[in-house]
Amino acid sequence: MGKNRNRVTMVGTIFIALLCGTLAILWPQWRQELEAKYGYYGPPKPPPGQLLEFPGSKVLISGPNPVEMMKMESTTYVYKIILNANFDSTKGVIDVVPRLFNVLDVNGTCGTSDYFEDAHRGITNIAWNLGECDNSISQSITITIETSQKTGSPKKPPTFEPKACGPVYLNEGAYLINPLALYAESKESNSLYVAACLNESDIIGCADNDNDGWTFDCGDCDDSDPTINPGAQEVCDDGTDNNCDGQVDEGC
Repeated sequence: MGKNRNRVTMVGTIFIALLCGTLAILWPQWRQELEAKYGYYGPPKPPPGQLLEFPGSKVLISGPNPVEMMKMESTTYVYKIILNANFDSTKGVIDVVPRLFNVLDVNGTCGTSDYFEDAHRGITNIAWNLGECDNSISQSITITIETSQKTGSPKKPPTFEPKACGPVYLNEGAYLINPLALYAESKESNSLYVAACLNESDIIGCADNDNDGWTFDCGDCDDSDPTINPGAQEVCDDGTDNNCDGQVDEGC
């Protein structure tokens, strides 16, 4: 009973701080409460019909696309989460960076931001408090990440992600969170991904002209059509090799 009372007190304190614009001081408590309350499962989400659209989007600022697999040095990417004007400044924003990357820095144009690793899932959570933000104008947060290193062996030196063909997701969709109840209040934003290839110096092989996350040297048999690639499902009776396995309409 005492633990529950303490939890309610902490959440209430956070809400008051939001209204007063002083959440910057209490931000670490909010982050710890979020992680302690929901662990690696993340906050629960209401039914889809009750979720708002995410009031913004993500954009890739810098970093190679496609990226070479198993390089000897890390690759750095910078992306932004942009909130449109008139967003709800009583909320927060959560984003997730997958295990393929390490987070180097987060920097918001307003409010307070932080990141923390989820040891259970091997991911990194980005958290951005909007309590001190001016929502009459657009605001953004810039996230810098780099590819993580894979463990080597006596015969093979360590290399860096990615290690497989296909789309390399830089993040999951961002969403708004209610800091009082700690649950999601919006649908996810767009996520960002790049393609993987065998050799970045190969201009023809290391190209993803249709932006489907697959390159020619990774088996994309039609780089002008994003619906055709090795990760696609075969469509029956269309006379097309949709999944680039050399067969047409197999399994139909």
